[in-house]
Amino acid sequence: GDDYGDAFEALVRSLSFQPQSMSYRSRDGVTIQEGSEKLRFSNSGQVTYEAAERSDPRFPLQGLSQNPAEWELVGSAWAFVERVFQTSSASSLCGDARLYVQGLEETEDGVAVLIGYQLDGAAVLVGQLGYAARIEISDGAITGFQLQLRKYTYLQQGPQVLPELQATAALEAQKAQGSELLLYYYDDLRGDEVTADWGAF
Repeated sequence: GDDYGDAFEALVRSLSFQPQSMSYRSRDGVTIQEGSEKLRFSNSGQVTYEAAERSDPRFPLQGLSQNPAEWELVGSAWAFVERVFQTSSASSLCGDARLYVQGLEETEDGVAVLIGYQLDGAAVLVGQLGYAARIEISDGAITGFQLQLRKYTYLQQGPQVLPELQATAALEAQKAQGSELLLYYYDDLRGDEVTADWGAF
């Protein structure tokens, strides 16, 4: 796809695929295939990879110990995501947003590390998935991932968020005990702007 331009090619290369590999286009994006491995790019900026062949992994993690600790797995996933997100342009892919580690999930054969976006310290819930990246690790390699590439830029005249006091009162009215009131941004991937809201978490 020439119309994707340099950023796309840089991204494909950073994922160690060749831009000239077999690729096919569908209504909602592009899939690049090499052997039994597929790298899918959706029009909304989601990148999905599934490893089919486990014996010769494309994304081995260097320097992991035999039974890696959680921090090692998180660190490896973080380094991978940071590298990918910074390849596509001089300014990093996420613009004004920052990445942060959301947590770990057990998978059938390993763990998945979840990494999210934050704007000004407030989480951005992205689309259906809610995260910036989900990196699956098993047997010392990254065996699958989903990335949601978004570039966030601050606008001066942002949406007005309820002042904290009002929001707290509204929350108490809902009798949401034991939950914390947090500001978050929601990005439904449809428009160009994220909406800010208060939520109980």
